[in-house]
Amino acid sequence: MDEGQLPDESPAPPRYAEELEIALAALDGEEQAVQAVKAILDDPALRRWLVARGASAAEADELFGDLLTDCFAGRKKSGEMNRLLGRYNGACKLQNFLRRVVLNRFIDRKRRAPDVVSLPTESDEDDGRGGRELAAPSGIDSEDAISQILVDAVRRAFASVDQEKLVLFRLFHSYQISQQRIAAMWGWHYSKVSRALTGLCEELRDGIMAEVRQADPWLQLEWEDFVDLCGDSLDLFDY
Repeated sequence: MDEGQLPDESPAPPRYAEELEIALAALDGEEQAVQAVKAILDDPALRRWLVARGASAAEADELFGDLLTDCFAGRKKSGEMNRLLGRYNGACKLQNFLRRVVLNRFIDRKRRAPDVVSLPTESDEDDGRGGRELAAPSGIDSEDAISQILVDAVRRAFASVDQEKLVLFRLFHSYQISQQRIAAMWGWHYSKVSRALTGLCEELRDGIMAEVRQADPWLQLEWEDFVDLCGDSLDLFDY
């Protein structure tokens, strides 16, 4: 670089640049790109995937139908048309982006559905009994429910594991200290450190999934769903 020349600060190209080009072309109305997006949403395997996560066949059809409409027609937001496909940035596969959106909507729907509160009637106030039921409005419109589910589950799972193993985990993953050096620090054989880290990752995976199922028993997620939906941020669990 010549003296005085500023470094190139242009943003790196998106990881899935070709799929982003398809999405942008579809938004511009290019027929081939539109059909490519529709083919993803019309894939029966995608509906079976959502049904396997707890949705009924009717719910899956309705959710994917709405998704197709919102990709191109969008919804009114702040006076402007907000087309869903315009939010895709190429950071993940287009199919994974659409899966994440439809899963968030499914979770939001299931969480809203059972929200009922009991309002006392005049005859019930004296004897302390509950009164008539009224659907309670949801406090927020969940845009990324799956991320919040994972964040909450990860926090609880990490809080429940052995703290000494957690220190090893942080030294290795956060501070990039080699397993050989950790073994020397702890006075352990290298293989014991490796087994401890492997065992902890398995314990955390099981703990995270248990927390998810406890929070939302109707949601049939698998670990692979988090890997697909959250991407490289979960690579530290791969052993």
